[in-house]
This record gives sequence, C-alpha cells and structure tokens, in this order.
Amino acid sequence: MAEHLTKDEYKVLQSELSSGSARIHVNRSMARQFFINVTNRNVRNLTGVSVLGQKLLVLALLATALTLIITCLVLIALEFGSAAMFAIPLVGIFWTVIVGLTTDSGSMFLSTLLLIPCLLFAYYLPVEPAWLFGNFIASIYCYRVAHILAQKFLVTLVSSSYDAYDMLDEQIALTRDTH
Repeated sequence: MAEHLTKDEYKVLQSELSSGSARIHVNRSMARQFFINVTNRNVRNLTGVSVLGQKLLVLALLATALTLIITCLVLIALEFGSAAMFAIPLVGIFWTVIVGLTTDSGSMFLSTLLLIPCLLFAYYLPVEPAWLFGNFIASIYCYRVAHILAQKFLVTLVSSSYDAYDMLDEQIALTRDTH
C-alpha cells in the first residue's frame, strides 16, 4: 500500500518516476477489475483523461480469451463423444488453474516467447487436436496479455494523474530507491 501524498509530494514522486528512482506497482488482477468495473466517464471526470481505448482493448482481449476457451470446449464436445463428459471439466479446471497461477507473473516478452513453441507444436499435431490445443493456448495468451496491458495502462494513469493516484493509493505499491 502506498502512502497518501499531497499534490506537492506527488510532483516529487513524478520526478522520481521519471528518473527511475521510484516505481509504481499495481496488482494485475486489480488492474483488470479496474478496467472492467470503472466507467470511462468516471475516470475522465476524475482525472480529465479518457481510458476508453485501453478499456476496450482489455475487454476485447478478455472476450477473445473466453471465446477461444469456449470454442475449445465445444470442439471437445463435438470430437470426443461421450468422453467429453470427462474431458470438458478437466480442460476447464486445467485452464482455470493455469491462468490463476500465472496471471500475476511473467512479462509480455516471456508470454510471447512461450506462445511460439506451443503454436509450433500445435502445427505439427493432427488437425483436430491442433485446433483444440491452439485455441486453448491462444486463450491463455489473450487472458495473460489482457492482464499485463491492464497493469501497464493503470500504472501509466496513476503515474500521470494525482487524482488517479489518490483514488487508488491503497491498491498501489510504491518502491523508492534508498540511495
């Protein structure tokens, strides 16, 4: 939790952020919740900044992730017959565990680096499992990217607007170099 700052103290923080002697961190899941729940109008009224583009991108990535995993589950239902009764819950649980354990760690670069060999593996599979695996992996990737971008967008907003910082100061981790 960051300390409450006055406007003058916030200006000092902005210069520390610019010089790299301070860093702001927000939890990725909280950042995603921010872009899902807070309206652009509320943010614009409070900060004078529109986050509509960022909000739409985060929502589109989350919707794409859900569409891809649902497509994967539908393909399982179509391809596996009665075995789908077991496969669908297992895939759903496996997806939930993976995104739950990996959402708050890693970077865009690492996520993309891991996506490439997974998609290459899917390419060499027979057609049906390739579509299942490809949808599954792409869904996880879109979900992670939505969280990574939500965090980046929110840190940028909080770093440039005292009102946004003040509104979210209990959700912000502030790190300052001691040298």
